[in-house]
Amino acid sequence: MLSVNTDETRAEALEFKKHFKTGFATLVNGGSVARTYGVTGIPTNVVIRKDGKIARVIEGFDAQTLDAAVKSVAAK
Repeated sequence: MLSVNTDETRAEALEFKKHFKTGFATLVNGGSVARTYGVTGIPTNVVIRKDGKIARVIEGFDAQTLDAAVKSVAAK
């Protein structure tokens, strides 16, 4: 899992990680990554298969949908 922060400073992103105790890497100033994947809203979750192809794009935060998408990709 990789978090891409597109609109905060490095300090703000690090504070967020510290506060929420995330266990994954965060790319700061990831505007080019967001453009590459067609992200138009925050949050957007992009589930990528092992072969690098996009399996699912989920706009907004829906834990059940994200969980199901990740499990589906992991099972293949």
